[in-house]
Amino acid sequence: MTQAFLDPVSSQMASAPEPILQSRSAVIGIEVDDLFGLYSYRLGGPDASPEDLSRLLILYGDNGSGKTTILRLVYHMLSKEDDQGHRTAIARIPFRRFLVRLWDSVEVAALRSQTRLTGDYHLSLTRHGQLVAQAEAVTDEQGVVNQARLSPDQRTQWANFITELSRLPITLHYVSDDRRPEVRQEEQEVLEAPIDLVPAEVAQHQIRTYVTWAGGVTARLRDESSLDIAVTSVEQLIRTEVLRRSTQGEANTNTIYTEIVRQLAQPRRGGGKEVRKVALVPTLLAMEERSKAFSSIGLISPFPVADLVKVIEGAPRAAQATVESVLTPYLDGVQARLDALQGIQELVAIFLGSINSFFFNKGVSFDLNSGLRIVAKNGARLAPSMLSSGEKQLLLLFCNTITVTEQPTIFIIDEPEISLNVKWQRKLIKALLDLARGSNVQFIFATHSLELLSLHRKHVVKLVEEPENN
Repeated sequence: MTQAFLDPVSSQMASAPEPILQSRSAVIGIEVDDLFGLYSYRLGGPDASPEDLSRLLILYGDNGSGKTTILRLVYHMLSKEDDQGHRTAIARIPFRRFLVRLWDSVEVAALRSQTRLTGDYHLSLTRHGQLVAQAEAVTDEQGVVNQARLSPDQRTQWANFITELSRLPITLHYVSDDRRPEVRQEEQEVLEAPIDLVPAEVAQHQIRTYVTWAGGVTARLRDESSLDIAVTSVEQLIRTEVLRRSTQGEANTNTIYTEIVRQLAQPRRGGGKEVRKVALVPTLLAMEERSKAFSSIGLISPFPVADLVKVIEGAPRAAQATVESVLTPYLDGVQARLDALQGIQELVAIFLGSINSFFFNKGVSFDLNSGLRIVAKNGARLAPSMLSSGEKQLLLLFCNTITVTEQPTIFIIDEPEISLNVKWQRKLIKALLDLARGSNVQFIFATHSLELLSLHRKHVVKLVEEPENN
């Protein structure tokens, strides 16, 4: 199977207008009081329109101003899982009040009493200013939010709050500044357990765990890096989508060939109509050209048509009606499969074009059978671990972006510019937006990069302290 490197994204794709999100569950405002007992912010509002922030929201502030902590709070506040420590993480962050405002008039807030900055807090979810759900988060001696400490009525309120939170049509994906994936508490226990205490099916060869990654669950080895997991996730996503979309194409083909049988079963009248050979041949040649982009990455087998063209051109007039009745539905079947795979082919093309527009003296290719391949200019195959630090960061971010485009997602990245040179920083956000084009993904960044900030000013929210009331 051939593996061609794809050129950078076409100018037509790059210049297309930004799509409007179908999902309105994007963060457009953040309020925090007494963060660390020091800072109060009102982020969003008149200086940045909801339309601007719904696609890209960039937090900017001085070192120590709380950008990373605000990202973590947004992630934990909106995450729907009730068994992964999100509410406990909130309990351990010092603040008095924290509120996330979404575009669809939903607000999720956490509020503490005036006497403490950590520990217990009150949760609320409002829609159009009306209270929809509320709950008490109560911690134990270890600072863990513990539902066992709630009364029966409070447990009912808690369950109702999680239910209402789960109805928000978004998922959360978070890449921290150390680029490590989130690991569930029970999975961390498996990683840290002595080998003789790990279940036999888990301890084969190496200890395995399962890491929540991009809204899914990916098996990983103990020594796998975040980049390895991200690359594997992309490969799995593409293969899954190809299987799903190929099934759609096959269903269309079955319908088409049913029509073939129906036509052939009909009695012939007269000599049959004349087939316009000049029309069939260009159609075949056009489909052969279109199929090259699909076969180059293994989505379909090559579709050579030279022999078929010779048969058509040499067919006698008496056979033309049969040629048409068989060939036209066949071409419709091929067209149906290409149409079904068009979306995933374009996604792979944009991904490869984007990453290869950054890399120098090496390229990334994809084949459905062998997966993602990184090849140096001299032909040597490279493992992801052999890339430079900046190349690793790019591949990690691009892989993660691809895997979150299937559903409405808030993709949070702390310091996306890590290890990137100035030239790459200038290109980064546009490349990420191109990768997520047509999907319901909102990017939220915290950054110090003037290159990122200067090119995307209308998306920037600066951390400026609220003036104290006299």
